[in-house]
Amino acid sequence: MFARWTKKYMTFQKYSFTAAHFSNLPKAERVFFVRLANIANDLLHVQLLTVTGTQATKEYSGVEQEIALHQMIFGLRQWYAILNEAWNVLVSGWSGQRLGKKFYPKLSKGKKAFDDLRRYFSGKNLVGTIRDHFASHYEVGYLPRILDELPTSDEFHFVSSERSINTFYSVAEGVRNVALIATADEVGKNEMKSWNQARARVAIRKLYAEAGRITEKLDSFLGNLLPLILRPCHLKKDSFTSGAIADPQTCHSLIFVDEDIIIRRHRAGTSS
Repeated sequence: MFARWTKKYMTFQKYSFTAAHFSNLPKAERVFFVRLANIANDLLHVQLLTVTGTQATKEYSGVEQEIALHQMIFGLRQWYAILNEAWNVLVSGWSGQRLGKKFYPKLSKGKKAFDDLRRYFSGKNLVGTIRDHFASHYEVGYLPRILDELPTSDEFHFVSSERSINTFYSVAEGVRNVALIATADEVGKNEMKSWNQARARVAIRKLYAEAGRITEKLDSFLGNLLPLILRPCHLKKDSFTSGAIADPQTCHSLIFVDEDIIIRRHRAGTSS
């Protein structure tokens, strides 16, 4: 087995443009750029959150693993929400502001990526389903059925500490995950089938792979489109080197925290 090796330094390109040049762009293009660039930034960090949580599920067991699993699933749910909103933002500017008519003919690799995204989002899709039921929603619909089907032989728990900052309700997360995993389960959408751990792992891999596949297309499109929007701004290119490089598969998730430190930070924030 080869040892993992992480670069100590990387070289990056920095593209600068003046506010004066940016303000000369049509307002619709400036708004479109900022909205899509925000999405690109959020997609970057939600992926890192998910990867870090995924790695932590392999490093821990018991309650610690349950919390790491929640971090991973939370990241996945927010990842799907961002992807869904990205398409809504894209359509609103592309069609609503008719920016597609201007920029689509100028795209290179982004043209196929956009066509693939349009085909995907034009019909029923997993991104929309996860967003509608699990992203930022605390849906009631599936709860009565799943609660009635919970094996009576199971034992549930939650954990806490002196100040409750580390409280985690494992049973609630488990119920939601049953429905979430079943949504990605190709075998029959029967929630109780998802109690099978092997089936659950397959479903989670599908959720992860689907988010990654759509993100790759969106990255390709945005990486082509956003510089096109800024082309009239006379971009100035520089380079810089950073040592803030990490391997996301070796980064540590926050499982439990020192409550005294959190309290001190809260009090410092309210008194400042």
